[in-house]
Amino acid sequence: MTELWSQLLRWASLSSFVLSAGVIWWASGGVLRCALSRRWTAHLRAVRHQVAFLRLAVPAERLLQLQAGACGAALLGLVASLWWLSLIFVGAALSVMPALLHRRDKRVLALEEQLDGWLQTLSGLLHSTGSLGEALEESIGLTPAPLAEELEVTARQLRLGSSLEESLDMLAERVGSRPLRSALGALKVSARSGGELRSALTDSAAVLREMARLEGVLRTRTAEARSQGVVLALMPLALAAGLSWMDPNFLRPLIDSTSGHLLLAAVCGMWLTGLVWMRRILDVDF
Repeated sequence: MTELWSQLLRWASLSSFVLSAGVIWWASGGVLRCALSRRWTAHLRAVRHQVAFLRLAVPAERLLQLQAGACGAALLGLVASLWWLSLIFVGAALSVMPALLHRRDKRVLALEEQLDGWLQTLSGLLHSTGSLGEALEESIGLTPAPLAEELEVTARQLRLGSSLEESLDMLAERVGSRPLRSALGALKVSARSGGELRSALTDSAAVLREMARLEGVLRTRTAEARSQGVVLALMPLALAAGLSWMDPNFLRPLIDSTSGHLLLAAVCGMWLTGLVWMRRILDVDF
């Protein structure tokens, strides 16, 4: 009987929350709806941009549907008192964009490692063609992915009528790599001022090699701190899941009492604050 009343109270609390949210939504007079719509549109645009850059087979809309489904499953887990399962689904929903950004960083890093060889190839092709646009198109077949894929987009833009500078600017904006932006900037300045392009490409390749060496040293020095940060971030979740698996009633006071809710909210707030500060400390700009 006590368990039945507990379930009824839980469903009543959930219904009150949904009703209150609906009242706030209706009373906002469209302001909240517009704000959420803008936020949703911006999120959808960001996911589409990452999916297009990574050339994933899964559309952005499907990823957003999976996110919404994970949020709904997390809500059902809370209603069924399976809060550890809710944490898993919430983590899955929140990990979509970080996973896309991680894959983007790996792709950009692989692209930056190809810059040196591509600049050398471009310098050699300029000796035979004399035109930067033609040399860029010919370098596509001599360059592996992922740089070749981005160069193919740039060559397609040139064939559609875009100027060389506009196409290079869009390439730098699309990739978002500082070494690539610097190399393309030096290339555009030399082409605009009538300088020796082959010499500019050789100098740019030398600068990129030195930058890559320094960034490698910096990544090596910060790799240990980053791995420790990941372990510290996941440790509370793993500990809570382990305790719940060994004794399902061990953490129940945090779920069934008001003081437990307040304590759990305070702990989650401190955990998120620690994650933010740890990310800022370890966010070294390469």
